[in-house]
Amino acid sequence: MSTTATLPLHYRTPEVWAESALTDTIALLDDHAHLERKAATNAIELLTRWPPPEPPPNWTVQLSAIARDEADHLHRVARLLAQRG
Repeated sequence: MSTTATLPLHYRTPEVWAESALTDTIALLDDHAHLERKAATNAIELLTRWPPPEPPPNWTVQLSAIARDEADHLHRVARLLAQRG
């Protein structure tokens, strides 16, 4: 079963970029790991930044779920990098 979604993007990524990125998969994975680490860190930091008196309902639950998800992605990418040396 194919699932194709139409996203409201304003720019199409050039195929030459994808071809170039795939010529160095280690660099691509390393960059991806950096972005996953940054996303997890930002989610955790946002947990401490909501101004008083209290955060919106489910703030902690939602942000901790995002942080966990991004940390899991980081773990997967780090494992791929380790496998590739």
